[in-house]
Amino acid sequence: MTGQLYYTQTGTGFTTQSPYGDHPSYFNLQQIVFNTAGEKAWAIRGTVDFGPIGAPGLTAYVRSTLRARIASIPSNGAPLPDHHETDVRADYAFAKGTLLEGLVATFRYSWLHQDGSPQTQTDLRAILNYGVRF
Repeated sequence: MTGQLYYTQTGTGFTTQSPYGDHPSYFNLQQIVFNTAGEKAWAIRGTVDFGPIGAPGLTAYVRSTLRARIASIPSNGAPLPDHHETDVRADYAFAKGTLLEGLVATFRYSWLHQDGSPQTQTDLRAILNYGVRF
């Protein structure tokens, strides 16, 4: 089992720019990206490898991120509500030498809470990746 702690702070001028693709950050989560101007956020993550306890190929993690300070919209200074997102991910990689070698099944579940919102938003994803050797 391993643990990680993250912190990020974006300058007050404007949101972090990423003109050539996705935002490269530990805070690019399943539902939102914590990169708004003036934003300070922290996260904690725990990862478990179930191989040593009898389930080789199975790993999972839980990551919870919280915006620590209310950010504002740069153009008009209006405050943005605080967000809190928690992501859970489980991966199963089929063993070498089996018929399904190279197949990885991933399940991701996320719930997002925004201050002032009456409900929590959830997101579930199931992903199959198959590596072909050539």
